[in-house]
Amino acid sequence: IPFCYIPRTACWKRHEEYKSCVSGSCSEWRCRYLYKGWPVGCTRDCASGCFCKEGYFRNRRGDCVLGYRCFREIVPYVRSFDE
Repeated sequence: IPFCYIPRTACWKRHEEYKSCVSGSCSEWRCRYLYKGWPVGCTRDCASGCFCKEGYFRNRRGDCVLGYRCFREIVPYVRSFDE
């Protein structure tokens, strides 16, 4: 049986891409940034791996989604202020 080598740079989840040596805190957008605010500064670490493509946000499930799909995560947070 031939061995099939899959490089570590392959990302299998939708809307992800491999990035090499990027800031772990600023390498991708997260849904929580829409209601808690964007990071003030970026860490100087060197993270490599699969991150959301530009224009997509990482949700609580770990998927990369468009910003309007983050709404389900934002609504409970906003409602807590109204109560």
